[in-house]
Amino acid sequence: MDKKKIGILVVIGIFLVGITLLALVLANNENDNTPNTPSTPNNPSNPSVPIEPSTPSYDYVIIDNTDMWRYNNNSFSRIQNYVENDDLYNVYINNDYYGEYNLKYGTTWNLFKNDQFTSYNGNLFAFSKGINIRVRNKVVNNITSTEKDEIRTILNDNIVDLNNLSVDEMIKVDLDSNGETDKIVSVSNINIESLNSYFNLVYVVLNGEVSTLINTSIKPEDMLNAPMYNLNYVVNINNDYYDSIIIKVRYFSVSEDAHNILFQYQNNRFVKKLD
Repeated sequence: MDKKKIGILVVIGIFLVGITLLALVLANNENDNTPNTPSTPNNPSNPSVPIEPSTPSYDYVIIDNTDMWRYNNNSFSRIQNYVENDDLYNVYINNDYYGEYNLKYGTTWNLFKNDQFTSYNGNLFAFSKGINIRVRNKVVNNITSTEKDEIRTILNDNIVDLNNLSVDEMIKVDLDSNGETDKIVSVSNINIESLNSYFNLVYVVLNGEVSTLINTSIKPEDMLNAPMYNLNYVVNINNDYYDSIIIKVRYFSVSEDAHNILFQYQNNRFVKKLD
């Protein structure tokens, strides 16, 4: 092959190499101008599977027009600002099952079924369907001489007047479903005028053993601002062996501060789990 032909082939080769390099440069520039998009982190145990962001799942308990509790991971917390959602709630009125409803809040909680308003009259207890709650029937009676003896023993006061009480409540219920009747007692003399001392006492007798839930003494000058305690609900939560006790806290002078507290059985006694 003569030198002229060799020169022509070299020129053609250089030209083709140049065209190839130019195409690569243009392709890289096009990739560099593509907008960056956030990448989804990969699961370290399986890099091909993206990690989905976790969304907390809550259930709720509504008590009258005083409380809304959030339930998550087997514990309750109080909500200051009520939450409305499209969940169906199991609803009890005056401790009797009323049905499944959506709840919307106006000045009170309102019940709706298929967007139709349903009226009710009485005390409301409702919970979303992710919680398994059984509301026990309750009959509130006055204390008897048996409870008066128990109260004097707990208070260590043999002269306290138990015939003139502002709160005088006793519920008999089987708290552990063992066939033996237990009882819950709440008494107070707050708002009885002209006494030298005031007290609140709430206690449980479970299988013959007395357990005190609340025992407070109040000075006469603090009486009007002190709370009183009413036995509100006895419920079983998620098939627990022991029932839980819900007590309503109310004030004579500030009615809007009423709320409920929760006691649950733990380590051989009832413990306040939500104040």
